[in-house]
Amino acid sequence: MSDLADDSDGEHRRKRIRQACLNCSDEASDLIVTTISSKFMGLEDRLSKIEDTLQRLEPLLSSLAVP
Repeated sequence: MSDLADDSDGEHRRKRIRQACLNCSDEASDLIVTTISSKFMGLEDRLSKIEDTLQRLEPLLSSLAVP
C-alpha cells in the first residue's frame, strides 16, 4: 500500500531512477547527464524563441486592446 502512495507522488520513481544511476557505470552516468543537459538546452532555446515572439507580438496586441 505504501508503494502506491510513493507512486502517486512520484517518490518511488525518483528512488528507482536514483538507484539505477548509482548502479550504472561512469560512462552510462555521463550519457544520462549529457542527455538530460541537452534536453534542458533544447527547452531553453524553445523558451527563448517563445519570449522573442511574445515581445514582437506585444505592440500588436496593445494596439488591438479596447480603450
